[in-house]
Amino acid sequence: MLTPRGVAIASAMVITLLGMGLFALVLSLYGVQAPVQAYAALALALFALSMAVTYATIERFIYQKVRIIYKNIHRFKSTKERAKDLRMNEDVMEKVQQDVMDWAQERVQEISQLKEQENFRKEFIGNLAHASEPLTIDVHRDASCGCCTAWISHLQDNGFTVNDHVEQDMSAVKRRLGVPARLASCHTGVIDGKFVEGHVPAADILKLRERADLVGAAVPGMPVGSPGMEYGDRVDAYQVIGLDRDRQDQVLSDYPAPQR
Repeated sequence: MLTPRGVAIASAMVITLLGMGLFALVLSLYGVQAPVQAYAALALALFALSMAVTYATIERFIYQKVRIIYKNIHRFKSTKERAKDLRMNEDVMEKVQQDVMDWAQERVQEISQLKEQENFRKEFIGNLAHASEPLTIDVHRDASCGCCTAWISHLQDNGFTVNDHVEQDMSAVKRRLGVPARLASCHTGVIDGKFVEGHVPAADILKLRERADLVGAAVPGMPVGSPGMEYGDRVDAYQVIGLDRDRQDQVLSDYPAPQR
């Protein structure tokens, strides 16, 4: 374990070995022989001096700064832990590194939570704004279409404001609005720039508004039992088809015939 005291001891040993080697080299150059006691005393003195100097250097110039960093980390930790005093026999760098990693992880989690809260706030405000918008739809129909006016009544009963447009050429209107012939019905509505073809239930118009990938929705033909096409107890199965930006069909809703 790398501790300040361990570093000081290791440094003192290296310095002592180098010093003794240099001392022995100098004596050999001058042809002087020293007693073993002299070598031992010098080694002990070098070791003690170098360890004291190294230890003091680490304590004053490195360890004190690390201690300040360590205490500051604990001061800002969300766990409110009280900073503990570091001891010189501890693995200081490993301890500080672990605390830095813990502190960084806490910050990452806090940032993630703040982002989630911000996204929720934006979505919530967006939903409120969307809900407060008036549901206004333009409906283009032929003058003689009775089921078209029945569908308009269905929309009005479900909170829509309808701008009713009586047209002379509905085929031209459908081409202009991009309604494919395979999805055609009698009337054509427009909401948020998207077409609503045929007897689409009001609930599916709301679904269409939420789908950014769709350019329109349709109930092809005139299925009995769809809104505006009620006829006694008869209810035919039908689907609400969404048209995406690649002009591909997607089933938006499926209305099976009731079991008899």
